[in-house]
Amino acid sequence: DNIYSHVFLYYNGEEEMLDMLPSFMKKANESAGKLFLITSLFYSSPSLFKALSKHIFHHLHIVLYGEIFDNDLLEENLLTYFIFQARLHGRIEVPSNGSGHLYPVHLEDLLTALIAVAFSQTRTSRVLFIFPKHEISETSVARIRSE
Repeated sequence: DNIYSHVFLYYNGEEEMLDMLPSFMKKANESAGKLFLITSLFYSSPSLFKALSKHIFHHLHIVLYGEIFDNDLLEENLLTYFIFQARLHGRIEVPSNGSGHLYPVHLEDLLTALIAVAFSQTRTSRVLFIFPKHEISETSVARIRSE
C-alpha cells in the first residue's frame, strides 16, 4: 500500500471526483499526508463548499483560482478563448456587453503558490485563494490582449 506525503486532486466539476474524495481523505489522514483539492472559480459553487464543509474534510486544503493562462495552456476559460481569438483572427469578440469580471492568474503564479503552501512548515488557511487583488472587466482584458 502506497503512502504519499502530498496528494493533489484537480477538480473540473466531475461528480466522480467528489465521490472518491472521502477515500483520498481517509488515506491522507491515515498516512499523515496533505490532501489538496484544486479547482477554478468556474467550478466552485455554494453546494461544493457545503459538501466540503463536512467533518470528514476538515483537513482538506482547497485551492481556488481564477482564470489561468499561459502561452501554451489549453484550459477552457474566457481568458484563453480571448487569447485564441487574438491569435487566430487578430481580433477579440467580447460576449454580451463585456462587463463580466475575470480574475487572470498566470500558470506559473498558481504553481508557485501551490508549492509554497504545500511544503510550508507553517499552518495556512484551509482555503487558499489565488486571484489578483482586483477583478478585471472582460472588455479591459480584451483591450490588453489586442494591444
